[in-house]
Amino acid sequence: MLSDVLPHLSRLSLLFQKQSIDVTLLETVVSSTIITINQLLTNEGQHTQNIDQYIEEYLSAHDIVVSQHKKDKFKSEVYSKYTAGVCTNLEDRFPDISLISAFSIFDPSTVNGVGNEEKVETLAEHYNLDAEQTSREYDLIKVAMENTYHDKSYQDMMKIIITSYKDLTPNLYKLAAIALTIPVSTADCERGFSVVSRIKTKLRNRLSEKIIKILLFISTEGPDIQDFNFSAAAANWASAKERRIHI
Repeated sequence: MLSDVLPHLSRLSLLFQKQSIDVTLLETVVSSTIITINQLLTNEGQHTQNIDQYIEEYLSAHDIVVSQHKKDKFKSEVYSKYTAGVCTNLEDRFPDISLISAFSIFDPSTVNGVGNEEKVETLAEHYNLDAEQTSREYDLIKVAMENTYHDKSYQDMMKIIITSYKDLTPNLYKLAAIALTIPVSTADCERGFSVVSRIKTKLRNRLSEKIIKILLFISTEGPDIQDFNFSAAAANWASAKERRIHI
């Protein structure tokens, strides 16, 4: 039944909850999830196959009789429609999955992977860059990844391009900057929700949106509380003539 579908969605969800997502896995995992769930329409899962057993355990004790016609109707009008709807929603949810996966060209571990040249062309075309120049730039970075940065991660490599190769590879610089700002992971969003819940308590429910935004930024991007010099802050505040902070 529905329990046959949920484990596959759960595994897909866990991928997007990671702080750093391996984009080389995105298209494969999403596609395999859709295919696996779609196969449940013809090859019923374990829970659906055992529907008679569940009915016997949970309904017969209450003298409820379920005919074969009702079982078939449930499968066609509930189970099949739900399963097909999940596949459709996944396809609609990830229309640009191939484009995002193309950013795997920055992963040193896949520098010799098949199709990297096509991925470079795809990115250049989508973001209106010179495809030929971008390809030449990638040839340069490809050699650097093979010889110097082979042990770097996907995100570290993009940061290296932004800081050290901006002038040599301007097009790849733009692509790396775009890739670093694409919100693929849900980890930061969930972290932000948790921080807001901690800041805006029942006793502080009148905080303005502006103050909450400032406190949220300090909490998520500021230094650890152990590194904050409270004595220096108190002395600085005590020595100030104007102690009211205008925000």
